[in-house]
Amino acid sequence: MPVECSIEDGLVIVRQSGVTTMACLRDAFTQILKEPGLRDERLLILWDGRAAAPSKPSETVRRAISRMEAYPRLAAASFALVVGSELQFGMARLSQVHMEFAGVNSMVFRSVDEATNWLVSQKTALLEPQ
Repeated sequence: MPVECSIEDGLVIVRQSGVTTMACLRDAFTQILKEPGLRDERLLILWDGRAAAPSKPSETVRRAISRMEAYPRLAAASFALVVGSELQFGMARLSQVHMEFAGVNSMVFRSVDEATNWLVSQKTALLEPQ
């Protein structure tokens, strides 16, 4: 399966491999939203795309974001995108820009540890009094 989801230490971990279709993404988002342990929490999503095949990021991201708008919990989530190559990094940065324009909080990383630390900081920021 090109997209697999799990929950680890309060983070939603999405592992993408090979070629991913919009149907795969929809199924992954549907699975995330159905997780009973996450119903009352803001979603912190670590998207590991290091094993993903290159795709057309602008088209895919625009379509994914338009679908996310129907799911406010996804649109309010923090997404840490992890990539492995220079090409993936550049494409993910373009995706990040599209996500920012749609109001989605996201960052691109080279390592899972950096991405995890950022997501934890997002959760900590939510808990601090304003």
